[in-house]
Amino acid sequence: MSLQITPQTIRDIRVAISMALAKGRGMAVPFWSRVAAKVRASTKHVSLPMHAATAKLRRWDGERKVVGGKAYDYRVTPDRFELTLGIPIEELEDDNLEAWQNTIMDMGVQIELWPDDLVAAVLLAGESGLGFDAKAFFANDHSLKSGTTIDNLFGSTTLTKANVAAVIAEMKGWVGEDGRPLRIEPSLLVVPPALEDDAKEILGNDLIAKVFGSSTAAAAVSNTMRGRLDLLVLPELAADAGGSDADWYVMDTSKPTKPLVFVERVAPTITNRNSSNDDNVFNDDEIRVGVRARGAAGYGPFWLASKCKG
Repeated sequence: MSLQITPQTIRDIRVAISMALAKGRGMAVPFWSRVAAKVRASTKHVSLPMHAATAKLRRWDGERKVVGGKAYDYRVTPDRFELTLGIPIEELEDDNLEAWQNTIMDMGVQIELWPDDLVAAVLLAGESGLGFDAKAFFANDHSLKSGTTIDNLFGSTTLTKANVAAVIAEMKGWVGEDGRPLRIEPSLLVVPPALEDDAKEILGNDLIAKVFGSSTAAAAVSNTMRGRLDLLVLPELAADAGGSDADWYVMDTSKPTKPLVFVERVAPTITNRNSSNDDNVFNDDEIRVGVRARGAAGYGPFWLASKCKG
């Protein structure tokens, strides 16, 4: 059946495309907000104030003591991003837009997962990407101005219950610029798919096997790690995706401030080029749907995350 292309047809097509994009966006399940705080930017460069001290109430003795966020200066510059879909005019004339429904819906999914891509990239680059102290986000020598050093990069640390417990204990003992506890409460275990089963056993089993003394037989004991951390499995961390099948992360995501930052300068906006006067229709015989956005991801406080290299 042939479809006559008219102004009303163009409007109907635009509505159908918008509905398919909205449906796709509603199907997406992004993870970024679990590990990154959102910052809306209004300038080309975004300065994120950081302070490696805990802002606690103190006894008022004399003048006020101002705790600001300017002890370190950390800047993030949003980049431009786009996604453009072209649909041949013949598909519209032949009333075959339905065949493009899933493709358009997938475009909507990708719009929602755009922050995931940015956040996953900076997490993977954490051993080289610089944090607010001008050191790699994951490093052995985060030297605070008070003389305190924090090591949030654990080498030769496979994913075991004992190692997870040791990393949690280490993080909870960290102190800030003022020598006071940073009150770290690790709440999330992040792993690649290869470690998913091991992670579920560590965090989900009621009982675990434990050998006592010189005995060679294992006894079942209560799993003290059960339910202690939430689990996040990220395909973006897999070896085939440029990561490692052995590395894993422990994060404190219980606070408004998160280990990572997603900066949104311009939210994804959709533009339709489907008028008979548009160059793409005249020259290329196709309509186009384009998405444009500006944003970036960066690093928050390094003491909210640890990387363990298995």
